[in-house]
Amino acid sequence: QIDGWFGDKPFEDGGRVTDGRLTLRTTWRRDEGVTAALRFGARFELPNLQDRAFFFFGRDLERELVTDRPQEVTRDQRLTDTRRGDQAFFAGLGVPFGDRITFRAGVRGGLKLFTHARYAQAWALSDQDRFSLRETLFWNSSDGFGSTTALSLERFVSPVLTARWVTSGTVAQESDGLEWWSTAGLYRGFGRDRVLAGELLVEGQTGRDVDVSDYGLRASWQQPVHEDWLIGEFSVGHFWPRENAASERVGTWAIGVALTMRF
Repeated sequence: QIDGWFGDKPFEDGGRVTDGRLTLRTTWRRDEGVTAALRFGARFELPNLQDRAFFFFGRDLERELVTDRPQEVTRDQRLTDTRRGDQAFFAGLGVPFGDRITFRAGVRGGLKLFTHARYAQAWALSDQDRFSLRETLFWNSSDGFGSTTALSLERFVSPVLTARWVTSGTVAQESDGLEWWSTAGLYRGFGRDRVLAGELLVEGQTGRDVDVSDYGLRASWQQPVHEDWLIGEFSVGHFWPRENAASERVGTWAIGVALTMRF
C-alpha cells in the first residue's frame, strides 16, 4: 500500500523484504530478575522507489533505535533489563545517497519524530585486518540533536576465528556527558550460523560520579534450531555494575535465551 503512493507498479514486480527479523528474548540477571521482550524489524525495497528509497518498520528499544546504537553494544548483548516501557513501534522511509550515506526519517511510539543521517565506511588494512567507521547525526524529540560514533576493528585470525573490538559513543543536547560502550571478543565459527563467542563488555558515561557503570564477561552459543531461518542463542555472563559512588560494585550472574526468526 505504501509503495502505491509513489506509482502503480505492484510490489510483486521487484519488491522484496530484507533484514527481516523477529526475536523473542528472555533474560535473567540476579540484580534485576527476569525480563522478556519481543522485537522485530524489516526493510522493504519498493519497486516504485527502486534505488531511491526504502520503507522500514518494527518494534525495538526506543533510545537505542533513535540514537542508532550498534548491535554489538546494545542491552541485549549486555544481558541487562529490557523492560516493556522502553520499547516502541517505529516506521519510516530511508533514502540512500551512494554506498556510504543513508538518511532516515520516521515516527516512533506516540507519533514522535526522529531522523538519522548515517555515514559508514570500511577499510581493509591488510589481508587479515579491517577497520570500520560509522557516524550518525540524529534528531529526536527526547534527546534533541546529537551524534553517535562507532568504531570497529576486526582481525581474521584464521578462516574460522575472528577477533573484534567495537566501541561507540553518543552525545546529545539533552544528555549529560558522553555515553560510551565497548566490547572486545573472540568468535569461533563451526559452520553456517554456528558461533561460539567470548566477550568483555564495558559501559559508562562522562560527567558522573562513576565513570564506568558496568563491566563484565559474556559467553554465548548460537546455532540454527530449524533449517536456516530459526536461530537460537544461549548466553551466560558475569557483571560488576555500580550505580553511583555511594554504592558498592557487586558481581552478578546473568543468563539469556533468544529465538530469532529471519525472513
